[in-house]
Amino acid sequence: MKNTGSKSTCLSWRNSALCIMREYRFEVIFGMVFSIALYSLMMSQQLTNPFDGMWHQNYHQSGRAELSSGRWLLFFLDQLTMGLHADPLTSLSSLLLYVAGFLLVLDLLEVKNRLWACLSLALFLSSTLISNTLSYRFTSFAYGLAFFLAVLSSYVLFKCKHSFFSIGISGILLGLALSCYQAYLAAFCIIVAFRGIFLCRKTPSVEDEDDATTSRTKQALSKMRVIFALGVALVFYLLTLYLFLFVSHTSLSGYNGSGETSFGSVLHGLPKSILKTFQYFIAYFFQDKLKINRFQSFGIFYPLMALLLVTVILSALQVWKVRKRRSLYIVLIVLGIPVACNAYMLVAGDKLELQMTVGLAMFAPLVLLLASDLFRGKRVPQTACLFLCLALIYGNSLQVWFDQEAMYEGQNACETMVTQLLCDLEQEELLSQDYQYYFVGVPEENPWFHVSEVYNRANAYAQMGRFWISGNCSSSSYDGLIVQRLGFELPIAYASYEEMSKKLDLSSMPMFPDRGYYTLLDGKTVVIKMSDYAPYSGASKYEFP
Repeated sequence: MKNTGSKSTCLSWRNSALCIMREYRFEVIFGMVFSIALYSLMMSQQLTNPFDGMWHQNYHQSGRAELSSGRWLLFFLDQLTMGLHADPLTSLSSLLLYVAGFLLVLDLLEVKNRLWACLSLALFLSSTLISNTLSYRFTSFAYGLAFFLAVLSSYVLFKCKHSFFSIGISGILLGLALSCYQAYLAAFCIIVAFRGIFLCRKTPSVEDEDDATTSRTKQALSKMRVIFALGVALVFYLLTLYLFLFVSHTSLSGYNGSGETSFGSVLHGLPKSILKTFQYFIAYFFQDKLKINRFQSFGIFYPLMALLLVTVILSALQVWKVRKRRSLYIVLIVLGIPVACNAYMLVAGDKLELQMTVGLAMFAPLVLLLASDLFRGKRVPQTACLFLCLALIYGNSLQVWFDQEAMYEGQNACETMVTQLLCDLEQEELLSQDYQYYFVGVPEENPWFHVSEVYNRANAYAQMGRFWISGNCSSSSYDGLIVQRLGFELPIAYASYEEMSKKLDLSSMPMFPDRGYYTLLDGKTVVIKMSDYAPYSGASKYEFP
């Protein structure tokens, strides 16, 4: 009997998967065609960001650095691909995972309207979350998998009829998602939040009032399933993480506060973390710290918030006539959406970066799906929602397009400057494997570095040539540019500016391409000044004091 039950469960899930594939096959094709068209420049030119994306390009094997930051599954994924992360296959695989994951969201929310399914999918795929993730090519597949696993976790939790089975499998799937990238906890939380609103909006008939006690029991059990699934996920994640840390003799790093995180510290910092989730929610949509839509300076997100407010009020009033408790649930869930969008901050992390914004990127598509469901059959509000959605897609796509062009222009400018540099070194007979090469400054600060106005309108991750300068970051970027990108084995010196300035007056040296912009120090280190040394001027992250 047990084998029969297990077999029927497997058949049920296989049938569900086939049904989803049949029902949403058009959306899959649309999503992939839309993505390929939108990200064609990035894939064809193998563009990366000037940070980690440049340091680790087409080949990278994850190791202790990733494990110490809590992302142990990356090691096994790199073993699967043998460390190869070349485009277009890597980006196409990542995009397919994002498409597949979002289609599960559509099925979970029972979205049957093909137009709205395609529009919401396009809105999500055109977010800067996706373009930023693809610029970290060596982890983009893992992050796409993290999204898919987080969505699948919520899908199993709500679709599976067997409570214990669904909680266990859902928790393990979410734990695996966290093992790829902890920020994707937000994907699970925002889906749970909007699933709750969709369910509360299903107004029960007066005849069903006698089943109110049964309904409340089911709602309580549903909440407990979510809590237990989160508990299983955290236990699974921590047990596996510490197991691999122990086996590899590695300790957690201080990256994003991972090493200092404990149950006590989480509870102690919870009020401050909750406050920050609201601050970052406001910063993401209403400040220009992170560029997510070309129309955000014109207030494109104010109509979206107004739409959410109207939808919540109308939904609550609609349900109030029969079930007052459900109206209260809707209001409470909506108030908790900023927390759900930034759920990773409750555990670890106190800054906002584009690769961490999966919950925020899903917010607009889910709000529009909720509104389209409420205004079904009502022409005027449906049309208003449609135009708002199209405007958001257009603004998102423009920003992604600007970011890719900035990467392309910056990459060309950097390569041109480095090519000239190598020619100069060869003429002076300073090009040798016996030397090490130390770079002062970054290409973007040099007056000969030329790009269009697009560069200044792009996000910091897309401003190729504007390297981080702290620690060895600048040296790593030059290594990525010259050794990995151009394929020229130039030995890069990994030394700090402070250390080198004690040996040589770097501030008085001319800049590239003026005579004297390079010099031989101690007979073994060639010092090259690309620009004056200055603090990093970009905005790759946003952090409240």
